[in-house]
Amino acid sequence: MTKKSKSDWSALILEQAQSKLSIAQFCQQRNIGLSSFYNQKRSINNHKPAKRQSNFTRLTPPASNQCREPLITIRHHQTHINLPMDVSSIWLAELVKALV
Repeated sequence: MTKKSKSDWSALILEQAQSKLSIAQFCQQRNIGLSSFYNQKRSINNHKPAKRQSNFTRLTPPASNQCREPLITIRHHQTHINLPMDVSSIWLAELVKALV
């Protein structure tokens, strides 16, 4: 039995993830020790930078020097957003799309 490199293990882990086999079935078919597979998977996953996904969409409100009374109120869960009546419809559509 030859020793597998990190790239070999990465390829095997990816192949297993894309297969319809459980880890146990995959390892049995390829004559790989189950504990070796889990150890390598943990080792490789600990060295990858964590992928952070944000549920936030960055929106920049239109620039305005005037103080206006908000006339549009959007309520989403516990959040209330007050907007002037003349806010850009495109910007408002982006905001609503991000909230959905």
